[in-house]
Amino acid sequence: MKENASVFTPGVRLNRAVRDFSCIPGSLLGWYEATFQKGERIQPPSPLDTGKVMPISARVFRAVITEKTGMLIFEKLLAYPENPAVRVFYCGVVLLASNKLIDLATKRQIAIVSSTNCEVIRVNNGWLIGSIENREATFIYVNECNLLSETLQFRVQAHQLLGYENRMFAVGNSGLIEIKSKFFGERFIALAGQTWGIIVNSTKWFSGIGVLDAMGAKFIIAPFGENAVAQIRTRELDGIQIVTAKAGIRFASFIALDKKGDYRKIELAFDNEYRAYKTWIGAVDSSELNLAILPKGVCATIVKDGELNIFVPVNGNITKVEDNQIATNMLLSNWGNRVIYIRNGEIWSIRTK
Repeated sequence: MKENASVFTPGVRLNRAVRDFSCIPGSLLGWYEATFQKGERIQPPSPLDTGKVMPISARVFRAVITEKTGMLIFEKLLAYPENPAVRVFYCGVVLLASNKLIDLATKRQIAIVSSTNCEVIRVNNGWLIGSIENREATFIYVNECNLLSETLQFRVQAHQLLGYENRMFAVGNSGLIEIKSKFFGERFIALAGQTWGIIVNSTKWFSGIGVLDAMGAKFIIAPFGENAVAQIRTRELDGIQIVTAKAGIRFASFIALDKKGDYRKIELAFDNEYRAYKTWIGAVDSSELNLAILPKGVCATIVKDGELNIFVPVNGNITKVEDNQIATNMLLSNWGNRVIYIRNGEIWSIRTK
């Protein structure tokens, strides 16, 4: 009590048998936090009062001890029972089912988008948010200090937005257009950066990467670095149908159907300049690609229930973590170098200690 330390203090680990705090009605949970963490002494509310949502500041931890990684820590970051999370952007912004955007770092709502065909990146003093409606990309800037939003005059004809790390692109008839931004004095503007010529109608876009089918010859369109985009002939993808794909720094993974109707996984690990790559090809049971690719060169994937695989593509090192709470319905992504997952509409992180 003297130290105001409780189960709500960040970094406190709970026994695995402890039930999820979301089982406690929101108003009563808020009273527990105020009592144990903030020293308030007020009459508790009725446990039947469910009018308030669970305070998102109340964090839940689980710890798993493993032989190779030491301690694996699961931490709940965000939970709105009536408004589940559907996507996490690289910059740490979460898209909810209601189209609200929440900043994970501060738990503040920063905007509401009109379309789920959107991308969010971090810019100086705020966020740049792009969304597409009726084949037109529009953009708003949100100031991080006061959360005031400004609709920008810049628009571009496009049918899709592509995000790669903290870069944003529009896929238009003229090619792949990078969206840049800058300040002129106190005025924030967005503008078209470099455009890479591509065969738009022959290219399929996935998470951070495109696959061009030029009369049966496959090429990948892969952004990398701060300003580059590579177009690489990829013979390993010839003759198969790409179902899903995901790319990050120096790594790309594809799930495809071969001519026999069997699923294959193709993984490419690139050199620094994306001029050469190493290939791994194997059989998989389904079209699911549950993968987080971190900028530091580490990946995490869940292929089957009860097992988390942590691997380094450039050297092939792999660590398998077994725990009965790990499941394929944990949809992996990343917030910078943090592994994030969505499960039952809640945002959790996994880290080692």
